[in-house]
Amino acid sequence: MNRILTISLIFVALSLFAKGQSRKIDYYLEEGIKNSPLLKDYYNQTQTALLDSLIIRVSKKPLLEANSQAIYDPVFRNFGYDEVVTDGGNYQAVVSVSQNILNRRDITNRFESVDIRKRATSNLARITIAELKKLITGQYLNCCSAFSDLAFNKSFLEIYRNENIITRQFVTNGILKQTDYLSLQIETQSQEILVKTAEKPV
Repeated sequence: MNRILTISLIFVALSLFAKGQSRKIDYYLEEGIKNSPLLKDYYNQTQTALLDSLIIRVSKKPLLEANSQAIYDPVFRNFGYDEVVTDGGNYQAVVSVSQNILNRRDITNRFESVDIRKRATSNLARITIAELKKLITGQYLNCCSAFSDLAFNKSFLEIYRNENIITRQFVTNGILKQTDYLSLQIETQSQEILVKTAEKPV
């Protein structure tokens, strides 16, 4: 009899758990990974490494530089510099193209350094995701277990209350002793305390 009661209570607790649970673990895993500041930092580091590799790639191309200088010697109504001496000013413009062709080893080393940084960051991100999943899954299972225990204890309390009503009638009719009813009340009160304790936030 006790075995059948226990099995039925387990099924009641599981059904209550299924009704009360609105979100699955995938939601919490996805939200945890999406909102992790550490993973955002790793993503930013990866983007920085990509930008660094673009800078290295651009540094391989020819560099075009244009420099100009303009000096004007003002003359206003016979005041200022003598135009015969200064020609009215000095103007210069220089355009140069340069490209370092003997830096292949340096460029290769810089690319490898950026690649190592990207791989290290990617590995750290994978480790962080695995740890996050482990922590979130552990917390989710703890919450599921607590909720399941609460649902089980509530259903057990309901059975105790129904049993109290029946036992009181049996005591009134003289079928059971008053001590049986009092011991059942004590068990019911202890079950109520258990439920109230489980309902309190941690």
